[in-house]
Amino acid sequence: MDDPNSDDWVVTGAVLDASNDAEFRLSLAATYPNQYAIFVAAPWTTLPALPNASVVGAYDPPDPDEVFTTTDVNLGWYDTAESNDGPATVMRIVIDVSDVDGADVSEGFGSVYFSTTGPAAKEDILVADLDSGTSTAESAPGLKSLSGNFYVKGE
Repeated sequence: MDDPNSDDWVVTGAVLDASNDAEFRLSLAATYPNQYAIFVAAPWTTLPALPNASVVGAYDPPDPDEVFTTTDVNLGWYDTAESNDGPATVMRIVIDVSDVDGADVSEGFGSVYFSTTGPAAKEDILVADLDSGTSTAESAPGLKSLSGNFYVKGE
């Protein structure tokens, strides 16, 4: 993904499931772009999906209706190869761990981390599972996928 004129991202999807009383922070409205909330796409599009969000429904399994709740996110979104956004697809994930029993949030934003290999320490607590994939015009129909888990440091 090195030439924004020939390998623009065209499709992205993600399934995100919360665990252990963690919740996702959802956008209230597109008029609050700077709040800490989940959003997808480039340019930054807040959710729930508005007509300009390019959200086509659920990612896995494919469904015309997306799932977007405080505990489950299942979205597929797209761009056109002619937009020249380059490899700029993005999904910001914001997880509220204030109700997770045993969570150590003393390090603030550093208290939650993503791992593809499991928890860093035995006391760390699973707060979300992620499965995602992105395809560019150059790599279509193949997807570049990323799967893993979010953990909060345990006490």
